Amino acid sequence: NQSAVRIIRGLAVGAVTEDTLGRTLRREVAMAMAITATLVTVGGVRVALFHGTGMDAAVITLSLAIIVSTSIILGAVLPVALQRLNVDAAHAGTSIQVLMDILGVAVTCAISSYVLGST
Repeated sequence: NQSAVRIIRGLAVGAVTEDTLGRTLRREVAMAMAITATLVTVGGVRVALFHGTGMDAAVITLSLAIIVSTSIILGAVLPVALQRLNVDAAHAGTSIQVLMDILGVAVTCAISSYVLGST
């Protein structure tokens, strides 16, 4: 997760401090929105090109939106939270990967079940 890497590095070299944290997190949230919008658009186009249904598009784009934005935001917040708990912020890198793998599958399954029902 690039967001986690940027924050971890910033914490390590002193570029991310209490004074710059708000600005840094706002930048990461803006990046999350931009990347999410791009991937949702590409995902929707891909569904259309492969003749998917509107329900397929809804599942894929909603799942992408939640997974990508959550990943970037958690990637930015987790290193800071770990540092505040006096745990090495570098542990956030591997933690976010495992967390997002599990969350990604869970989100996709939940959205698929909700949108597609038992069809």
